[in-house]
Amino acid sequence: FNTVATNQVDFIYPVSDITKIETGAKHTLRHIDNDFMVDTFSRALNSKITDAGRTNRFEYQESVSAAYAIYSTKLQKLALQ
Repeated sequence: FNTVATNQVDFIYPVSDITKIETGAKHTLRHIDNDFMVDTFSRALNSKITDAGRTNRFEYQESVSAAYAIYSTKLQKLALQ
């Protein structure tokens, strides 16, 4: 199974007509759990047998956080960030 949870917030503050401050943050939490099983059919036993050499379980959890801040303004014909 896979589970993903994301939280995000963004904020824009207009300082003036030509200047603004933007900030934001995001956090993503992900949990991955995958079973990979390989079965082969045994004629001698007349049933399926799990092949342990080709069977795996992949499980991990990741947590990613990010934040940003941008200051924007204009100087005559030049726009800056």
